[in-house]
Amino acid sequence: MLVIDDPQMLRKRVQLEEMIMVETTLLTGANPARFRQAVETGKKLIAEDAESPFELAIDVRRARSAKIKPLDLNGSADQAISPAAEPRSAQEVGEIPQFEEELDKRQEPTPDRVLDRLETWKRNLLYLSLRNRLLNFKDTKSTIQIECPDPAALEDKLSGGERFKLLGKSTLLDGNDGRDATLLAQRRNDDARKEFLKDAMGRGDLHTAASDTDLEVRLTELYRASRLAFEEGGANILYLCLDFLKWTPEDGAGPYRAPLVLVPVQLERKASNDKPRTQQSISSIA
Repeated sequence: MLVIDDPQMLRKRVQLEEMIMVETTLLTGANPARFRQAVETGKKLIAEDAESPFELAIDVRRARSAKIKPLDLNGSADQAISPAAEPRSAQEVGEIPQFEEELDKRQEPTPDRVLDRLETWKRNLLYLSLRNRLLNFKDTKSTIQIECPDPAALEDKLSGGERFKLLGKSTLLDGNDGRDATLLAQRRNDDARKEFLKDAMGRGDLHTAASDTDLEVRLTELYRASRLAFEEGGANILYLCLDFLKWTPEDGAGPYRAPLVLVPVQLERKASNDKPRTQQSISSIA
């Protein structure tokens, strides 16, 4: 790829310390700045809140390999460029980062370059910003929360090809039917609502946290969006999350939620008046 028009690709490589951005004009003037200042300025050029919009980046090395050379704007291409006659005083540019030699992918990695599992996952992430919902998940109108007392059993049933019908929020022991769920659990030594949801799951029904009206709207939108994405791109975009990982960055912000276990699913309709039902998709988790 000779031309890169997506700044996120550059941000990712900078975050992974695979490359650095340098504003060379700060190093070639009459009073050159320190190298660290040139690096910080270069990073600002590809930042999400950059003052000027990002246009493109050119891989000069690949361009030269493809025999692509810059246009001659001064006339003859053979005209030599003479160095400036005025001597320049040497100035300290500051600390320069140490670059490691590129490893041959055909060889086994050396012990000091072995990546741990966390670093491997980090490198495989496409987008490391908090806008990535795989790192910072937030409930929206395009999500449906399911009341599931046994996620492991649900995953097993989905893997076995079972289908589940999505229903609205159950009113059993929700605090509005005149009974105290906590008092009932103390007297019977069990959780009546949990057992009710388990029995419903055994019948192929999954209750959600949305009302019947809201659920119908959300299911219809999800059904159309997932079908359109599959027809146009051939990719399934609908997943059932069975658990979340709560994490906090070093700066103390958050906490944030990241989906931990994702199961690919699809919505289907038997008729226009039927509510969609979920079943496991034939696609697998990468």
